[in-house]
Amino acid sequence: MLREQIKQAKDLFRSSYGDRNATSDSPLYCASAPGRVNFIGEHTDYTGGFVLPLAIAHATVCYGTGAVVSKSAPRRCRIVSTNATDVVEFEVSNDLAPSTLNRWANYVMGVAIQYLPSLGPDETFVFEVAFSSNVPIGSGLSSSASLETAT
Repeated sequence: MLREQIKQAKDLFRSSYGDRNATSDSPLYCASAPGRVNFIGEHTDYTGGFVLPLAIAHATVCYGTGAVVSKSAPRRCRIVSTNATDVVEFEVSNDLAPSTLNRWANYVMGVAIQYLPSLGPDETFVFEVAFSSNVPIGSGLSSSASLETAT
């Protein structure tokens, strides 16, 4: 099952961005993260209660490339998903506004913003990524957490 998702993400990457594009000197990466279900303790972890989450066989695959670049370089990030229709483009910055059109992209943007403090004052990063996921959206199986972790 995971091999098919990797193939889907890889094929989507190539059809969306070509074999290699804006960050062609950077290596390609592939990561995956499972969905999960809470066996016990739904919504108790943030109140000091106990939880027992379990990974499930559904997962999100992230396939792409990226690089740390100078802020004077082009800073376009592009993401696409098998569960969406368009490539979403944005520049990572602390004042990045949430997308109202492609709300799924906000999860990726939020992860990206978290890495900004680790960069030098004149650095930012660019990436081109394709996602493939078979975690059911809106079903309580942590599809958004899977997306963020794979990112």
